[in-house]
Amino acid sequence: MNLLLDLLVVIEFKKMWRCICILVLTRHIHATIFKKLNARLGNQLFQYASVKGIAAKNLQDTCIFGDIGVYFDIKDAKCTIPQPSEHIDIGKYATYIPLTISHDTVIDGYLQSYKYFDDLHLTFKFKSAVLRAASIVLAPYKDKTIVGIHVRHTHHTEVTYSNFPPDNYFVSSMSYFEQNYNNVHFVVA
Repeated sequence: MNLLLDLLVVIEFKKMWRCICILVLTRHIHATIFKKLNARLGNQLFQYASVKGIAAKNLQDTCIFGDIGVYFDIKDAKCTIPQPSEHIDIGKYATYIPLTISHDTVIDGYLQSYKYFDDLHLTFKFKSAVLRAASIVLAPYKDKTIVGIHVRHTHHTEVTYSNFPPDNYFVSSMSYFEQNYNNVHFVVA
């Protein structure tokens, strides 16, 4: 008889606990985080992942605007919900500010810290038209190992927050790929 009573208490507790969890989740899920992606595609990918990470940690929805939807199949790249008046400005560059968001909020800034999405796993799927165009451009290189080098030399001369690496950095990086991969072709941008 005691075993049956203990089982009933556990079952009732689990039911009650589940109800409490559902109440906690639904209480917070009604807010939306808004973000207009800025800069070029690399920065936009970082911002998108950051907003998704912030939303996941705060149990919020997202409304994200930007060019990212031109290249990737992303459902909320063109949302039309009116933006709220509440704004949080993260600022530029590698800044991390832990955020607790409980109501509709616009986030401004570059969101350039992996800490916003360090436990989030996203998969970006290119649109079919982008894949077709890329396959045409890359067809002559199908037997090569393509390594992209994004230099951004002009950008580094315009800002003071980072140092441009010395030539030896690029030489040793290129040597690494040449020693560890076959038929390497470098694309410098």
